[in-house]
Amino acid sequence: MTVAQRGVAFGLLALIVVWAEAPACQIVGGYQSFSPHPCNVLLPSKLDERNIATQVLVKQTDGSCYWIDQTEVTVGQYAQFLNQFAQDGQAPPWDMQRCAWKGAPSDPANDASECATEARNLESSPFDPNMPIRCIDWCDAEAFCAWAGTEDALCGSNANPEGVFEPSNTQDYWGDACSVNGAFYPNGASPVLDQCNVGLAEAGQCVSILDMNNCGPTYVDSFPGCVSQASSALNMVGNVAEWVVLCDSHSDGGPDTPCQHRGGSFADSLESATCTTVETSARNTRDRTLGLRCCGTLTPTEHNQVAK
Repeated sequence: MTVAQRGVAFGLLALIVVWAEAPACQIVGGYQSFSPHPCNVLLPSKLDERNIATQVLVKQTDGSCYWIDQTEVTVGQYAQFLNQFAQDGQAPPWDMQRCAWKGAPSDPANDASECATEARNLESSPFDPNMPIRCIDWCDAEAFCAWAGTEDALCGSNANPEGVFEPSNTQDYWGDACSVNGAFYPNGASPVLDQCNVGLAEAGQCVSILDMNNCGPTYVDSFPGCVSQASSALNMVGNVAEWVVLCDSHSDGGPDTPCQHRGGSFADSLESATCTTVETSARNTRDRTLGLRCCGTLTPTEHNQVAK
């Protein structure tokens, strides 16, 4: 299945029950809760199909719901992806329409790429298993999420009013999981220094807060106060930016095609990294500020539970 088809499937699979009346919503326990809500029959979190990542439930006012990784994909999780294809000799599930140029998956923990070398020079343990995986391109990210589970894919995004990016009918799963009504921070719409791993370089606090000589990402479960009010997902703002599915439809689809990433990273200012932050990089970009997390639709069993 191509990424475009996955995007369409993501949109269509928001047939995860449509509720006619928009329920009242409130913030409970750090994530958005609706009472009543059709998806309340489901647990608030679960392991993904590979049993390597915790996914948290995102409930929406129309009665639909979906899953998103609670944290950014880690170095250790990505290593399991690499190991499987090294052992069986098969190619990862590339989107062959957009990634035909890609010969092998990026392996930043073991290669001497410019990005991996920069990370090693600036950080003490950039490829510790609990760190967010970085120095991977859009094709690596898309293939990882396709491997992670049959209902998983790179998160949808529709932060694109001009319609230049495709798939054009993708729901904003990333943005909806990040914020309630466009806000992010638990105390409201204003950013708070130290709450997330962002803006610390500007404030000169990388040494005092992160115990680092240079600013950089931290473990994916660091900054527990940097939690989404919409889903209980951690570090959707700051730490590392995250690839999403949208790519420029006006280009030839090759490695230079601009693709979106969301949320900003440790290298951004406090004001510039938000739930609405959208940036683009070439599809083949490998950068130490850029990682990923996956989204997932309900399984058929879960869909049946919700529909009852």
